[in-house]
Amino acid sequence: MKREEAERIIMDTTMKIIAKNGLASFSMRQITDECGINESLMYRYFETKENLLKQCYEVLYQKIIAVHKDVDVDKLRRGEVIEAFHKMYIEMINLLVKIIGHYSIMNIVNT
Repeated sequence: MKREEAERIIMDTTMKIIAKNGLASFSMRQITDECGINESLMYRYFETKENLLKQCYEVLYQKIIAVHKDVDVDKLRRGEVIEAFHKMYIEMINLLVKIIGHYSIMNIVNT
């Protein structure tokens, strides 16, 4: 497995575990067990838990920014703000579902 693929799997697993159990209750061991990788390999890619979280947030941030770039600015200028916002909102929800799964989206919506 290449480094980029391993990092992606680790970050995806981390985001799913956090979405399901909360930020305070996840451990590096839990992530390695879920991924089926060696703990030392995990620490080679992400030196600390904080570094792993920072990388996960960066990935999410970049994906959300990409969704915002698709908003039709001309519609916003013509006063069709609600339609543009609705489209952006739906795209962001679809993106989050793809990234962290349906269960965690329901937790976010019900909070």
